[in-house]
Amino acid sequence: MLASDGAVWEECAAQAENIVNDCVQTLRAGEMVVCEERIHAVFAMSEGRGAKGIRPHNSVNAASILFAIVIEELDELTSAVADGGRLMALASAALNRTIMLRLELGAKGYDSFLLNQVRRVVEAHRLELARDIHDHMGNGVSLAMRHVEIVGIRAGDDPAVQAAMTALQETMRQMSEMTSELRRHSGEGSLRTALVAFTESMQLQEPKISVQVNGFQAWASEEVLNQVFLIVREALRNSIAHARAKTVEVRIDIAPHDISAVVNDDGIGLVEKTISRRNGLNSMSERAELLMGRLTICPQLPRGTRVSFWAPIGAERDLAEAVSM
Repeated sequence: MLASDGAVWEECAAQAENIVNDCVQTLRAGEMVVCEERIHAVFAMSEGRGAKGIRPHNSVNAASILFAIVIEELDELTSAVADGGRLMALASAALNRTIMLRLELGAKGYDSFLLNQVRRVVEAHRLELARDIHDHMGNGVSLAMRHVEIVGIRAGDDPAVQAAMTALQETMRQMSEMTSELRRHSGEGSLRTALVAFTESMQLQEPKISVQVNGFQAWASEEVLNQVFLIVREALRNSIAHARAKTVEVRIDIAPHDISAVVNDDGIGLVEKTISRRNGLNSMSERAELLMGRLTICPQLPRGTRVSFWAPIGAERDLAEAVSM
């Protein structure tokens, strides 16, 4: 499947070369070396592969074949040198890590593709429903109102006619609200809009900030979305104020049962030098706990920090609350 598309095959070849380079650098350095900067592109690649009908198991199969080939070569290289056993162990660990990181990010990219596919289907259905309410039901109610008006002219101030007209007007108002609500949930949603507005308000030359929201925002309550916005905004503030990063990437995935967010920067790493930053981290953790979620903050290699958040929503959150009681 991967070899059937020329562009995808070139991507695979480039990733295979990067994987082998990690093993070579590990052998040369005498310690495990994995260049995670080269792995970030896998997320976007996986989204593109999903659109072409290529699924994660295709990548897993390819990774298994590559692992077997590289392990055999590594065994041959290290068997003839002093300290070969230790080098083989290091190179094997590097090979496993560099492949698994790619598979993990690839799976997340495919998940994002599926979430956006579902979102597009749901949005299309909502827009179709809004059109049907407006075009068919709205037309019927409007026609009924015209008939009642005619009867009203003939009957004068008949209370029954006035009551019928009032009921039809209220029905028309409710249908208008329904169609507006159905259309309002279409598009990228207010979460991404709010985060982009925040970053633009900073008027920064650096870092370069990208924001991606996958899934359908209506799956999460306003309470959850507000808390996630505040958590991500605080993570962005930390990266901007303290990390001296050149790039910051934000990705939020909204699924029917959970919501997750990741903020990656390429800055100087975990540094807690100021009280304000410590308070900010505490605030993020407390907000995560309010949502019965998890917040993790960890360094990235070779530099940078990753803030990860996850929380249940909908039925999953109801179950978590019931269990905690």
